[in-house]
Amino acid sequence: MREAREQRKMTLEDLAGETRKRGGSLDPRYIGELELGWHSPTITTAQRLADALDLTLAQLVYDV
Repeated sequence: MREAREQRKMTLEDLAGETRKRGGSLDPRYIGELELGWHSPTITTAQRLADALDLTLAQLVYDV
């Protein structure tokens, strides 16, 4: 997820903002903790992140 975010030159705040625009609301700190592996997202959260990054869920979790 971090790689996809960085390729798009997005900050954690940018990504959180994109989730808000698409009907979700994720805290930038929580997204950072997900990237560090401190939490495991629900399928719904993972889908929100994939949508915000313009990826499919499969693309988001491909290397996991």
